[in-house]
Amino acid sequence: MSKKLILNADDLGLRRSINASVEELLVKGLITSATIMVKRGADSLKEALDIARKISLRELRANGANNTNQARRISFGLHLDLDEYFLFDEIGRYGDNEMDVIENYREIIRDKRAILEKDIRLQLSTLKNNGLVISHVDSHHYVHQLPELLDLLLPIMNEFGIAATRYNPGFYVSEERKRSAMELMKRFGVRHPDGVCDLTVLLHDARNLREETFDVIEVVLHTEYESSDPFSPWRFGQHSFLIERPEYFTPFELVDFGYFRK
Repeated sequence: MSKKLILNADDLGLRRSINASVEELLVKGLITSATIMVKRGADSLKEALDIARKISLRELRANGANNTNQARRISFGLHLDLDEYFLFDEIGRYGDNEMDVIENYREIIRDKRAILEKDIRLQLSTLKNNGLVISHVDSHHYVHQLPELLDLLLPIMNEFGIAATRYNPGFYVSEERKRSAMELMKRFGVRHPDGVCDLTVLLHDARNLREETFDVIEVVLHTEYESSDPFSPWRFGQHSFLIERPEYFTPFELVDFGYFRK
């Protein structure tokens, strides 16, 4: 049986050059999922929502579906953005693992719990109120994986009927922390891929990935048309690879986050 990959493009809604890249990849069927940021500019968000609605409608028509609960080949989730509370970019921390998170994050979550809850609800409501079925939640800099934040986030996901999230087992600094997060997800019935990798890891280790004992791996993508942003060449390289080398993924079965609604 083929190993399954979810090809998820992060940061839809961050800026228009990213929106254009992700739209092309979605239209051409080269990725299976995207997550939307809702707080990075009204014009970019409106464009991202228009793209997501258009693609979702196209998929429903192509599948002959007559309701929004049918699993699709393309899914859209929320890229939860809580940077303003944790100041990740401003202090040069990027949340690759728990060691890379500011030391007082527990106090921030405790002291601003009500504000964080309101913000999470507003971000999810923005997608839901614009007619999107929210397949999953991930986050900028993996902040959603902190057990203290999962304790706040998962009940809200249940209320919104969201059954899946991103999971990076390498994020945690201890088995105890990882176990705590896993127990929370199990308690709330939230499912996740077996792991996550970026495109670089996949390119260097595809053979080993095919031999590992997993069902689904999420490949996190950051794509963009060329722009003035300093990360644009890195993002444009990923975009170009997906356009030029779609055959690279043929050994895998491509699925979307709708897989976890089955």
